[in-house]
Amino acid sequence: MILQEIIIEEAGLQKDKSREQILNLINSQINQHKLQYWSEWEGNHNLSPILRDEKINALNDKKVQVEKFFKEVKSDKKNIDIAFSIHIKTEQSKLQKVLA
Repeated sequence: MILQEIIIEEAGLQKDKSREQILNLINSQINQHKLQYWSEWEGNHNLSPILRDEKINALNDKKVQVEKFFKEVKSDKKNIDIAFSIHIKTEQSKLQKVLA
């Protein structure tokens, strides 16, 4: 397994731009889950959407948290600092483990 952590920090962003950046990231993740599901569904029409729906619902909950946060700081005139921590992990597939 290979693990890499990348931290991206942005300081002094306007609130609207910060909000937009975070929501775009979450929406991108939602779309990725949808695309992955549809790709897998093409090969197996019996594939259950339950796991996909759980992941999307969790991301939508995060969007609600983001919106709530930005509503609470709306009256504040200060800029926002944001940081993204990205963890990239690679693992062997089950087939590769069996063949190894």
